[in-house]
Amino acid sequence: MEKLENLPEVWQFPNQTLTLGSGDCEDMAILLASMIYAYVDKEYWVEVIVITDHVAVYIPVEGGRICILDPGGRYYTSTGGLWKRLTAKDIRREVYRWLSYWSSRIENPKVEWVFSAYLWKSFMKPGGNGTEGFIDWMYSRKL
Repeated sequence: MEKLENLPEVWQFPNQTLTLGSGDCEDMAILLASMIYAYVDKEYWVEVIVITDHVAVYIPVEGGRICILDPGGRYYTSTGGLWKRLTAKDIRREVYRWLSYWSSRIENPKVEWVFSAYLWKSFMKPGGNGTEGFIDWMYSRKL
């Protein structure tokens, strides 16, 4: 019988994901966030969100709205209908909609932490309050 080896998770740099032409959810999210961040010349915030066993990108938008871009999960905040267009929706409603999308594959998904080129914030430490802590923090931010 062949011995199984457990290797630690290694997150790739964006250039590594491009060179390899593949990566898992965090590799795709980091690449997407870096591309958006460079493309908009830092005019908009773009951040990576880590939930239980998954990683994606979100863009905070004025008026208590958020746009989630999840290349690994093939999910994005859209207008719905026949011509699904990228949009932003109410933070609480959209975060819970996205977590519900993942609940069939991840048991009790919740927001754990976020990071970007300019921040790192945990919602799992004592007093962090997980998903609700993230939502409250998002509503309190000045964009």
